[in-house]
Amino acid sequence: LAIEEFGFDNFLVYPNPNKGSFTLKLNSSESSKITVEVYDIRGRTIYKNIYKDSGDFNENINLSNAKSGVYILNVSDDLRTSTRSRIG
Repeated sequence: LAIEEFGFDNFLVYPNPNKGSFTLKLNSSESSKITVEVYDIRGRTIYKNIYKDSGDFNENINLSNAKSGVYILNVSDDLRTSTRSRIG
């Protein structure tokens, strides 16, 4: 059986590790919105924003108030979801 990938193409998060500020890039979505969520290791939401998708997505996310640690980054639109670990 083949396994289909349902995440975004060219999904980049950098720098990693970082000090609370990172860039998120991905190819254009067929959706009208992209939701970006960041969770701490306990599963608590520390950041959530919905962006209007107007082509290739390229945003700088600033979480300078977050303490150092490992965080989970979840990016989704109406069709796809991708998750990454981030060390901040």
